[in-house]
Amino acid sequence: MLLVPLLTFFVGSSHALNIPLERRAAPTHSTTVSINTNYNGNLGWTNDNDFMYTATVYVQGQPFQVQIDSGSSDLWINTENVTFKGLVETGIDATIAYVDTTAASGQVALANVSFGEFTVNGQAFINAPGSNASTPGLDQGLLGVGPPFASSVFGELYNTSYNGLPFLVNVFSLNPDEPNFITFLLSRSESNSGISEGGVMTIAELVSEYADITKEPKLPVVSDGSWETFMDGVYINGEFFTGHTLGAIGVTAKPGPYQTTIILDTGTSLATAPPYYVDAMYKNISGAKFSEDLQTYTLPCSTKLNISMVFGSSVYPMNPIDATTLTVNDDGTFYCQGTFSYSPATAGVDLILGDAFMRNVYSLMSYGSNFTGNGDEPPYMQIRSITDAEKAWEEFDALNLQRIMEQEYLTFSNATPSSEVGAETETFALVTPSATATHAASSATHAASHSSSAAPKSSDSADKDELGGDLLAAVASPTASAVSSVNASDLLRNTYIIMGLLGGVLLLLIAVLAKIVKSSRNPQYRQVSTVIPPAHFGKPYEPESEAFTTPYDDPARPLP
Repeated sequence: MLLVPLLTFFVGSSHALNIPLERRAAPTHSTTVSINTNYNGNLGWTNDNDFMYTATVYVQGQPFQVQIDSGSSDLWINTENVTFKGLVETGIDATIAYVDTTAASGQVALANVSFGEFTVNGQAFINAPGSNASTPGLDQGLLGVGPPFASSVFGELYNTSYNGLPFLVNVFSLNPDEPNFITFLLSRSESNSGISEGGVMTIAELVSEYADITKEPKLPVVSDGSWETFMDGVYINGEFFTGHTLGAIGVTAKPGPYQTTIILDTGTSLATAPPYYVDAMYKNISGAKFSEDLQTYTLPCSTKLNISMVFGSSVYPMNPIDATTLTVNDDGTFYCQGTFSYSPATAGVDLILGDAFMRNVYSLMSYGSNFTGNGDEPPYMQIRSITDAEKAWEEFDALNLQRIMEQEYLTFSNATPSSEVGAETETFALVTPSATATHAASSATHAASHSSSAAPKSSDSADKDELGGDLLAAVASPTASAVSSVNASDLLRNTYIIMGLLGGVLLLLIAVLAKIVKSSRNPQYRQVSTVIPPAHFGKPYEPESEAFTTPYDDPARPLP
């Protein structure tokens, strides 16, 4: 979710307001960081049906499940029906507005905020009771982990007696011996309820299995307002595409002649790219139709693509299942669309690589000296491929059919999540980087408290697996062609709509073949409520040499 807030303010100006991040005398209301002794290794890291990733944040000791967003930098909480004791009211209001017309608005307050093993005493956040930007049953707010200069709260509290820096910037700036990076290993949803374990997010630690990420090339962060860097091209079905930038705005370095700008954004479910790339991905697929509303192509659900991102000499393949997304209509029919949609010409960034791409890599984001005031190394990112391209290609057909069954179930079962937090089903060993051996001695390698045994299947899941057995067995072997020629109607001849009632009783299977055939003759497409909106982007302050804006692409992202 990239902010669009001050887009028009910075565009057209060659010099933006410069706010140096430096150590100064403690303000009247000081901020400190302490170790949370109650932390048990569990962030509550959760995947909400591949739509958003959330974790548990404690404010004045009360837990809130919030979206973790690398595309913005503020913390806001929907505090409806919540009573806090001990908040420090600043008397200053702030609003985070999103392109889908939702917003988080309220007074900026200071509280003791805990996330993971760290507690920031006197952390600024937006107290936003009744915000329509949160999703009941999924999240109660948002924690931005982007650079400080994208923070609206920081801008509102600058030159006051309050510290408006974002949570992780406070953690790292006030703990100079702490390695100042975060990492993400995003899971792919495989849950009937839509709620599952999210994979791993770490603060100052590495997933041991992928600790060699530190050997990957360091991609320089070229913006003070986002995790932005340069990319060299895209492989689409074996053909290399490069160049065709929409124009970089506010970057701190000059891109090469064929490079594009990209942002890694956990708050964006899908992805955006210049039309040149989106057309190359989807336009020539049989049955593809461009949708002005979606700004991408609707596609046969059998569409199977090889897409890889290229950074320097490194190639990062995407699982074909992440190249398209599926929507089930109210009448049981369904359609697919491209994961990548057009980036607006005024977005200020070429590609926003959201969760659909980030599920295919282990990513590291280092705040460096620019964002924390500590050390002498500028911010950078590293990404390590975790997708086996050949294996992913072979498994696509079965996984695609499973996806259809899952979405049919979620649409018609009327099931509601029993919890906002995904069940812990896997163990991840965490280590500190070898470069911080001194720190490692005091905070030894440990394992996250995820259960080492797989969670038992629910009765609904077992029934659905049995019912789908014939369908999965009918999957044809994938062809060697770039776009699968599997006929979706034939494969889905025995597909059933699975009706699940609250109470755990699965009552009915309804054949959908007739409706599929009918809808294929007269397609009626319904816009997905969760598709990426036009990218937004912005930050209230930036270096003097910049005129930077922050585009944004997710319905849950702010306008600074």
